[in-house]
Amino acid sequence: MAKVLITARLFGTVSDQGKQLLLSAGHQILPNPYLGRLLNENEVTELIKDADGIIAGQDALTGKAIAAGKNLKIITRYGVGVDKVDIASATKQKVIVTNTPGANSGSVAEYAMALMLAVARKLVIGRNSVIQGKWDFMTSTGLNNKVLGIIGLGKIGQGLAIRAKGFGMKSIAYDPYPNDQFAAENDIEFVDLQQLLRDSDFISLHAPGTKENIHLIGKQQLDLMKSTAFLINTARGTLIDEQALFEALSEKRIAGAALDVLYNEPPGNNPLFTLENVVITPHLAANTTEAIEKMDLMSVQAMIAYFKGERPPYVVNPEVY
Repeated sequence: MAKVLITARLFGTVSDQGKQLLLSAGHQILPNPYLGRLLNENEVTELIKDADGIIAGQDALTGKAIAAGKNLKIITRYGVGVDKVDIASATKQKVIVTNTPGANSGSVAEYAMALMLAVARKLVIGRNSVIQGKWDFMTSTGLNNKVLGIIGLGKIGQGLAIRAKGFGMKSIAYDPYPNDQFAAENDIEFVDLQQLLRDSDFISLHAPGTKENIHLIGKQQLDLMKSTAFLINTARGTLIDEQALFEALSEKRIAGAALDVLYNEPPGNNPLFTLENVVITPHLAANTTEAIEKMDLMSVQAMIAYFKGERPPYVVNPEVY
């Protein structure tokens, strides 16, 4: 019997199928007094001491926290990004790290599409006008015949490209590891980052939150964008230099931005909140009932497979083997 700690905030919020599957396999779920919110490093360090496995959300799984898990054998990331997990420390400690790729890709792609519509068609501005007792006349930007630049053409970026095609958009993409077959089948041209920034009417970020990608979009990149262009981010807040974005939006050097992620979450007092040409939501893109159920099952199935002596799917650090 394995002792499993669950810190993923959404786990079990749609159904208890994943929980029951874990229990029926004979495993124990450790108590988590902080369930429903992110855990900091000290909280993870305390709770992980007795755990054989952890189903983790965006909690701080630092080297210190992982080292405290003396019995820890597997970390299952509830989602696809592993930037909050110290992979090097886990690997050194012979701890397997897995994730759940594809579980929420459709949900995030839909949300990126929704954000594009919201910011370009001024849905939030229009709504605020009505509830303030006004009935303001305003014009907005359509999506048909516009160029969508996708930075990171993985599963989410591909899903967005397919959806954007239905709106009559033409997609171009930048990706260090291009999927040429998908691009060819969907009439997508791969370009370098500079050309994508110059040519796109909408730019959607779907790159991983690695150290190399911190401030992938800064002043230099924003200066290349059209003054009529919109920036969309459903990936990681660290991809954007928020001060540079604030200045570009304030000075109308780009038309607008729609952000589901910020550099700090929760963000506190962020100057971006003062701008009318920004739509900001609290990291909701993956939170559909369908995606949550898939992440529940994929994370539990990986945990069960490992403790049955099998190699779980989607191992991030295969060198442990």
